[in-house]
Amino acid sequence: MDKVCDLHTLTELTEAFTDSDLFWSSIVRWLAENFCLFVSTRRKDALSSFALEVVRLSGVVSGLRSGSLQYSPWPENAFHLDVLDGSVRETLAVSHQVLDDAGNLPNAENLELVRSVRFQQISVVRTSNGRIVAVSERKA
Repeated sequence: MDKVCDLHTLTELTEAFTDSDLFWSSIVRWLAENFCLFVSTRRKDALSSFALEVVRLSGVVSGLRSGSLQYSPWPENAFHLDVLDGSVRETLAVSHQVLDDAGNLPNAENLELVRSVRFQQISVVRTSNGRIVAVSERKA
């Protein structure tokens, strides 16, 4: 998130989160996912639409990384959690290209490339050995 959000804004969002009821909620799979859900639902005015999509993707990755088989707390992903042979996949649609062509999250080298407006469907998979893989499919 530090690639799409300055330190001042990130600090303000963190302080607001720790003061909120959602900080104490257990509706999510992991605390980092809880923070991302807070930002994307209650403080979405603080970030650009691109940054919010990166936050959402970060939340999904955090949730899957937890190892929990609990359903996704993300309203738009609620029915897109698949469990197959020990792997778990959650699929989300985004309107910006938040992953580069190699499936990498934004970083200093590819930030301008991934910031473009382009619909993607992203599948985030936690494999049976715990590895997290994100695969994107660009839509026309």
